Order: sequence, then C-alpha cells, then structure tokens
Amino acid sequence: MDRLNRLFDWFNEYLRVPNRFTLVRHRHARRKAICWFKRSATRHLRKAREIAEILHRNRITTELWLTSKPGYVVYEDANQVAAVPFRDTMVELPARRAPTRFQFPHFIACGLL
Repeated sequence: MDRLNRLFDWFNEYLRVPNRFTLVRHRHARRKAICWFKRSATRHLRKAREIAEILHRNRITTELWLTSKPGYVVYEDANQVAAVPFRDTMVELPARRAPTRFQFPHFIACGLL
C-alpha cells in the first residue's frame, strides 16, 4: 500500500484538478464531466496503469475506457480534458491478460468499479 500512496501523491502533485465539470456554471447542474487522459500524457497513463495493477492484485476491479470524442469539453490542460459525454462517447477496451499493442484513440479514462 505504500507504493499506492506514493502514486496518489504523484498525481496530487502532477495532475491539476479541473476547475469545471459541467456545461452550465451553477453547481446543481446534472450532467457531469468525465476526466480523460490525453494520449500524449504517457507518464500519467503509465502511473494510472500501475495503480490499476496494484488494485487488481488486491481484487479491486478497474476498467480502461477509450474514446476519440470525449464530449463537450469544459476543461483542458496539457494532460487531460474534462468533458460532458455525448451519448456514444465511451468504447470499452476488452480485458487483456498479456501485453498487447493497439492503437490508442485520443483520450483515455480510467475508473474504479
């Protein structure tokens, strides 16, 4: 768990918290944004995968979601976008045991189930 805490500390230092998660500015808005890593955020993606591996070893399920159209972008920085999703935004990558080469879409979301 020490490694997991160090990874979370790394994200706290190197990943900004978006200042906006909705299309409208009032705080009771219903449609919330999903944060997606950009394909170019290779260090962030590598560390997110490491977190997923640690969680998997501890029987906590994670999923990797890929999209080339994240939705209505409400925040963007060098490593991520926050976007309110379109209806057809998410495409699930099938679970793979062995390392596999595949073409990444532009944005990647990681989440816990």
